Amino acid sequence: MEEKKYSNLIDPENVNLDEILNTLEDLVAKNEEIPGLVRLFTVLVGESIRSDHPSHDYFVNRYAQIREVFSEYFGSLNAGKKLSAGTDIDQLAILIIAMMDGLQIQWLLDPESVSMSKSFNLFLKIIQTFLEE
Repeated sequence: MEEKKYSNLIDPENVNLDEILNTLEDLVAKNEEIPGLVRLFTVLVGESIRSDHPSHDYFVNRYAQIREVFSEYFGSLNAGKKLSAGTDIDQLAILIIAMMDGLQIQWLLDPESVSMSKSFNLFLKIIQTFLEE
């Protein structure tokens, strides 16, 4: 069985909402420090949308793994009744990833006007309010 590459972001024995959100916040801040790598990643993802692209399967699997790991993190909170009732954890994982990738694109296009960290922090405040109801 293949080990999940992204499962080591957060200690599975100590999963809590603050730790998950802080880890994501740190990841976005670190990405702002490596614009060349973020640019390369964004270009490769865009090009790999075509099913005949050599990286297509890699990125399909990468996103599936990340969604699964995020869903597991949030699922453990949901099982402990630490999230708002009715939270769709799979959709939450998709939304977080979409926000991160979308901010990267906007930041790459206009880094003087777009702060990934500030925008992502606002997003996290919004979803935290929803998740803790």
